[in-house]
Amino acid sequence: MKPHSRNLHEHRLLWALLRDAPFGLVTTRSVSGLLTSRPLINVNAKGDIGDVLCFFVSSEHLWLRDLAVDANVNVAYTPAGAERCLSVSGRGRISGDVARQKRLWTPQWMSQFPQGPSDPTLRLFDVSIEVAQLLDVEAKNMWSLLSPAATPAPAFAASIRAVAPGVYVSANV
Repeated sequence: MKPHSRNLHEHRLLWALLRDAPFGLVTTRSVSGLLTSRPLINVNAKGDIGDVLCFFVSSEHLWLRDLAVDANVNVAYTPAGAERCLSVSGRGRISGDVARQKRLWTPQWMSQFPQGPSDPTLRLFDVSIEVAQLLDVEAKNMWSLLSPAATPAPAFAASIRAVAPGVYVSANV
């Protein structure tokens, strides 16, 4: 899925940060009302700058029931070597799209899903990105990378760029 052109810079920055942070801490609201989190690994295709985060999960995970109660989720990331935290909020859903599973499959998943991308327990957990915020600890600053359509990202976000893996600079910091 391609982002809207007005958010293209924000999407590129978001995905540059995500490439340096493959593990996300996914938080859902449990059936009992508690917020619970678990680490998951992004499986988005290389070069993806779309509106959806993708993760492989097992249909046997009990936390998937949380989505029936409340599909709102948060995924928190800390890019390697950076003093930045990324928070992505959106709506989660489970997909059994085997064709997509095959496209995103890599051999590293064989230990968890021994029957490969057609494993009967393999599912895609998709998070439709609604809001993304970046906290720059060093600069003591937080800003929205992506926000609802009525609230554009701040102009200074356009000055942020990756200069090396895990290193992001802004002329405003």
